[in-house]
Amino acid sequence: MINSTWDVLTKTKLLVIGAGKHQVDVIKKSALAGYETIAVDIDPLAEGFTYAHQTFVQSAYDHEEILQSLERTGQSDEICGVITQAARDCIPVVSRLSESLGLQHLDAKVARLSLQKGKLSKRLNPHVFIGEFDHVDGVVEWPDFPFVFKWEGTSGGAGVHVIRSANKLARIRSIVPPGHPIIIEEFVAGRSFGIMGLASEGEIKFYGVAEKFLRDDLAIDEVVFPATINYDLREGLISYCKKILRDLEFNFGPFQLELILDEEQRPYFVELEASVMGSYISEWVIPATSSNDMVMDSIKLACEGSFDPQIHKPVLSSLLKYHYPPETGTLDSFCFRNINRRVLFKPYFNSGDHIRDKRMYIANSFILGKELTEMRRTLQSQKIQVNINP
Repeated sequence: MINSTWDVLTKTKLLVIGAGKHQVDVIKKSALAGYETIAVDIDPLAEGFTYAHQTFVQSAYDHEEILQSLERTGQSDEICGVITQAARDCIPVVSRLSESLGLQHLDAKVARLSLQKGKLSKRLNPHVFIGEFDHVDGVVEWPDFPFVFKWEGTSGGAGVHVIRSANKLARIRSIVPPGHPIIIEEFVAGRSFGIMGLASEGEIKFYGVAEKFLRDDLAIDEVVFPATINYDLREGLISYCKKILRDLEFNFGPFQLELILDEEQRPYFVELEASVMGSYISEWVIPATSSNDMVMDSIKLACEGSFDPQIHKPVLSSLLKYHYPPETGTLDSFCFRNINRRVLFKPYFNSGDHIRDKRMYIANSFILGKELTEMRRTLQSQKIQVNINP
């Protein structure tokens, strides 16, 4: 049921689950939208607490404890919506909290299912699914190389690996956390895409299709948005996305569906993230290229039960280049504020201490679509590490 006008007037507080650096954007934009934010995080020094109106220093995974905090402070009847950004494990918490507070929400069963890689793979990829096991030692016979190895309880690509040799298999087996179920699939070579959108009771707003260029280890190297594909392929990818959403009965909230298109143009489901996207794609890339704002729309949907269906067509293409420091093996992504459409190549840097100490720039660029191919050649021929003086 859509929130009533009276609810919109009387319920003015947005509950944000998670307050780390990846939740900062949704907290800031919630305030711009006119909502008072209550941020929840176990870390008392969480970066997002700086921008929130109120803070609950407690687990973001315990919906009962969060409800008790709201009741204790007399705010249960003032919450207009519950939201999280780039905190995949918090998706079921957002659903249960919203249901308990009488708000529109993603069905709890669907929220839990979005995290269950094994069930989703078996259901949506039966032609490549090999098996799901309670633990790594439960695998009696390993398939021929190459194959894909995943383990539950991980976000993004952290627990997804392509196994091409016995040495790689031995190394991965040694680092799988105890008690984590694993999934094995056939390796599918092809193009990788991400489809971003917002759903509300059958209505879907698609923000676009991004193409993700992956390294051999499946880590993201660069993302192009919008993808340089023809109309028929774009519509085919969106049609596949709609089919998956219908099959899963995905009924509410933001999403990014990732898939692989093999050499014969057959789609393979990779994963579904049912939260406001992070990694700067929703924060900067989508608004800058098309004037659409997926984060703000998600906030409006959570608090008011509706969103602006109008889509602004992209006027620019974006190439977002990622750098993975070999020492840490973790992703460092970068953002910017000012876009100069006349600049063909422009590097920016993240102001985080970790990056500043390494003195690195990243190559991010916004350019005209027809120049995108040439831009990719330029980036591939140049080093992306540059000494800087922040």
